[in-house]
Amino acid sequence: MLETVLTCLIGWLLLAASSFRIRRDLGLTKGDARWLRVAGVMVLTAGLWRCGAPITGERWVRFLGAAGIAGVATVLILSAAPLPRLRRR
Repeated sequence: MLETVLTCLIGWLLLAASSFRIRRDLGLTKGDARWLRVAGVMVLTAGLWRCGAPITGERWVRFLGAAGIAGVATVLILSAAPLPRLRRR
């Protein structure tokens, strides 16, 4: 399950990097964002197919659990950068 969480975390980070604000901060173009989205979806799909369960409802439950954990971790990672700036004031 840990590898599914890490795979989903990478997928969510790729999808987050294709958002407007982060893309602008990274200096990427709209075409680059499309490839980031495609890569993010492919990584999430790989996480679904490699989550360590046979093709049943258990696979979906494991994938959704791992994607949820990775989603929370992604939000925490992306919101951690403003904290040091706020503490300096």
